Amino acid sequence: MPVISHRILVPALLLLSAALALGPLVSDSTTFDETSKLTAGYSHLVTGDFRLAPEHPPLARIWAAFPLLWMDLNWTPLDHPAWIQADPFGVGRDWLFARNNGHQVMMTARMTMVALLMATCLGVYWLGRRLFGREAGLLALISAAFSPTLLGQGHLVATDLPLTLAFMLCLLSAAALAERVTPLRLAALAASLGAAATIKFSWPLVLPALAATAVHAIFRRQAPLLAGPTGPRPLRRRQTRLIVFASLALVLAISTLAAIWSAYGWRADVVARDGDNPASLESTRQIIAAKWDRAMLTDKGTPKSGLTVGAIRQAAQTGVLPGAYSLGLAQAYASTQQRSSFLMGAYSIDGRASYFPIAMLVKTPLPTLLLALVGIIALFSGATRVREPLLLTALAVFGLTYLAAALSAGINIGVRHVLPLYPVLFVLAGAAVAIARRRIGRVAIGGLVIWLVAATAWAHPHYLSYFNEAAGGPARGHRWLSDSNIDWGQDLIRLADYAQAHPHERLHLAYFGSALPAAYGIDYSPLPSYLPLEAPDALTPGTYAISLTLLQGVYHPLYRSETWLNPRIQDRYRTLIEADNGVSPALHAWQFARLISRLAGREPDERVGYSLWLYRLDETAIRQLIAPADSPAP
Repeated sequence: MPVISHRILVPALLLLSAALALGPLVSDSTTFDETSKLTAGYSHLVTGDFRLAPEHPPLARIWAAFPLLWMDLNWTPLDHPAWIQADPFGVGRDWLFARNNGHQVMMTARMTMVALLMATCLGVYWLGRRLFGREAGLLALISAAFSPTLLGQGHLVATDLPLTLAFMLCLLSAAALAERVTPLRLAALAASLGAAATIKFSWPLVLPALAATAVHAIFRRQAPLLAGPTGPRPLRRRQTRLIVFASLALVLAISTLAAIWSAYGWRADVVARDGDNPASLESTRQIIAAKWDRAMLTDKGTPKSGLTVGAIRQAAQTGVLPGAYSLGLAQAYASTQQRSSFLMGAYSIDGRASYFPIAMLVKTPLPTLLLALVGIIALFSGATRVREPLLLTALAVFGLTYLAAALSAGINIGVRHVLPLYPVLFVLAGAAVAIARRRIGRVAIGGLVIWLVAATAWAHPHYLSYFNEAAGGPARGHRWLSDSNIDWGQDLIRLADYAQAHPHERLHLAYFGSALPAAYGIDYSPLPSYLPLEAPDALTPGTYAISLTLLQGVYHPLYRSETWLNPRIQDRYRTLIEADNGVSPALHAWQFARLISRLAGREPDERVGYSLWLYRLDETAIRQLIAPADSPAP
């Protein structure tokens, strides 16, 4: 294909990918984590304070919040209780939805992520091109541009896509530096590694790939080049290469540490200021100290043991890292040890090795998986030529390292956590271009590309809830996974449209998300939700809109139907009913749990998007659903 074609096709595909992301950017309500992340980013910029959401480093959210500085926004006052309590969701709900037009603010911030989506797709193109040639790069780009997983994350204020881009830039710049050591290439690697270190605490997973690339460069036959005043010279002696790459590693370590401190404004304290109220400042510091204790102490109040915990504690004590970074490390480590998860109808609080492989299999388009399989066969059979062995080493070691970490992860809540593996998948798909030498191969690739484009167009704009045909599509995705794989609170705007089209129906809402439904113009009766909306109303007739994650009982065992098979649960429920003189909050919570456990086995009357299931219930149906006995649901 002529070069001019690539000069047209590559920008066109990048713009098309951005255009596809704009649909959900507008139609998706603020998702669960966006409230926290954008609020924290804006807080960093306008207050210089890092108390909010330290469990992630600040670079990605600062990037997202930066254009908001040109908007006339009303910031939450520093004496607000949620600010004093360092509660990012509380501050976010007040700032976004009570004081400003939250959706307009979020759409502006999301545009910065669409820019990163385009950069990520371009990075995939360069990876494929440098490894297997221009045609492979183009096929890899097509796989990325029409990836529902990438599009689903590419319009959200989150950390997974920025980290994916930073990792790719690390691999590309490390391979280039290993070929020829120049100040510019070293600066590129230092910048990309520094970016990764200030986006997410999982950034060390790229270090084995960088080390493997250096080892490959040291021991391979072809000598790397070293820039000098008289021009590049080859490093022929392995001992010299070892000294050079060890020196580079030291420079990178120093530059990464400097990048971390720069991201926090070179301040050691978590709290920068709190107005002129010393009492509020002291309260916040006590709350932050309590967060540190929860992360670093056992339930019995004794210090946790282990190499990782010890390193975090040592970093905090010596002050080698900013206080907010050390606290974030501690919180991130604690949160990954155990977390409720759902996989194919089974629940667990520990990570399962099968979770992420299954998640990728059911949430990746089948044509992409088939192309990647053909690419793997072509690579191992020698049908495709590797143009840059150092880059292949970096990509392979990174893929294996990240996959190993995913298989052993203790947190299984979303395929987004393995988003950095997707560029590896796309590049492998690009390698399938090797079969295009024959006509039947070209026809097969063309058919798979058409299939991919059609599947992505069909899923628009519900990319967050995408499941492939083998999994039954998004309508059957709840049988496989939960949480951010299908329900991340993204359908409030669609619920508002439904409510406007059905004004005679009284909505009762149980919501898995952090946004405030009233901010989207929804008139509803609140039900118990993951984050409190308002005081729950009574279970009266109407249309019950319930988030799928709540229906599945992922974080509420009492919502699961099998829980109610336990006679002790039934006995306790009956005791509450008999002892109650009205409807106490405790009884109301149990009645709602009983209702959810019965509804979970029913097909909804309607769906709003794929995350909100609607049931029209009259008084008789509600009475039967909340009955303690195992009477059949209507």
